[in-house]
Amino acid sequence: MRHVRICRPFFLAAALAFGVSLLSCSDTGGKLDDEGKSKVQKYFSADEPGKWPDQAVDHDIKVSIIVDGKGKKGIEVSVPFTSAMNEQHYVEAMALTDEKGKQLAAVRFKRGEKANTIFPVTDKIRFPVYVVAKCNMHDMWRKKVTGEEKGKEGE
Repeated sequence: MRHVRICRPFFLAAALAFGVSLLSCSDTGGKLDDEGKSKVQKYFSADEPGKWPDQAVDHDIKVSIIVDGKGKKGIEVSVPFTSAMNEQHYVEAMALTDEKGKQLAAVRFKRGEKANTIFPVTDKIRFPVYVVAKCNMHDMWRKKVTGEEKGKEGE
């Protein structure tokens, strides 16, 4: 699988269309490796917000495992954007990846659209997996999914 740096919405759409994995254009986030060289922080999270500590609450990905009325499982995902999601600040896409970063599923969102989706749990999915959300202003955010997150059943 090819890796592509996603810096512009057009390239993000092209990357999703051609099944390439997503990489952030972020800087180092102030992190250094053991030799004191800049270490690129590829993903951010509520626990490790890097250069975006003030945005961690809005970008903390929420996940739960759900089961529909037919017994099919899904990973329900949302990004809260409690204060500032709009036409200028929004989630461009979400992807489900395995531990090695291989993309298992992806969904794009229109400008200003709420960032909510359900990824079906198929035979190909082996937990843990990761949900990656690409914000148009604050880089890539990631959440680990163990498969044990509580959710809704029978809906």
